[in-house]
Amino acid sequence: MNTQSMFDRLFSNYETSSPLGRWNPAAKAIAIMLVSLLLTIVFDPVTPLVILFLSILITLAFGRVSPLALLAGLAPAGVLAAGLVWTNFLFGHAEGQIWWHWGPVNLSEASLAIGLALGLRVLCFASYSLLFLTTTEPSRFILSLVQHLRVPYRFGYAMLAVYRFLPMLGTEYLLIRGAQRIRGAPERRGIAGWAQQLVRYTIPLLAAALRRAERVAIAMETRALGSGMQRTYYRLVPVRAIDIVAAFALVGVNALVLAVSWKLGVLRIWRGQLY
Repeated sequence: MNTQSMFDRLFSNYETSSPLGRWNPAAKAIAIMLVSLLLTIVFDPVTPLVILFLSILITLAFGRVSPLALLAGLAPAGVLAAGLVWTNFLFGHAEGQIWWHWGPVNLSEASLAIGLALGLRVLCFASYSLLFLTTTEPSRFILSLVQHLRVPYRFGYAMLAVYRFLPMLGTEYLLIRGAQRIRGAPERRGIAGWAQQLVRYTIPLLAAALRRAERVAIAMETRALGSGMQRTYYRLVPVRAIDIVAAFALVGVNALVLAVSWKLGVLRIWRGQLY
């Protein structure tokens, strides 16, 4: 997958015709944040694993998201999760059954369980974030925040402008790289070559971003944005009864998983420990 297709998948393609796509974005965001808060207290590997499968199933079934697109979005979080698992497994607190000990390295059952719990929680957060990103059109989300959660429209428009800038970075990057290749700019390998390319691409990208930001600022001024007048909206994003029911259902299903896990004696609650 090249840079442009990655940006397009994350910031341009939205499954708005699916049930999750028709869900009010503000209600969807609140429900996902509540689920994330529930996940923060979980400290065992089994419960987040079940929630991870549940979130993937919901995204595929009700969001109609491509499995390949979902897998590509979860890949960076998977790398971070693997790092957490191995770090805690090797250098975590030695507790319970200790399999091997040498210096600062402690391979124990407890360290592996904690590492898996942290890694799976990261994947759960990423999965629910992708559920929101892949099924939510940014303009509907901003309008929903402004109309229902009383977010000032100045901040709403600024957030939308920033979000619209992100896919443009991929296009600008490809244009800059192509132009430099035509001019015969060498692409060296290794750390030194990577650092040279970073400087060579960052400065033109920054200049292009400043030009776009200046154009947006001028457009905002000409439209009297922030003048204090009462604004109307051509496009309304209503909150329906089904949106409220869906929010309660998503939070309720995840809370039910935690309740069943607690009933089976699997759930472990975080109590402020650092390991």
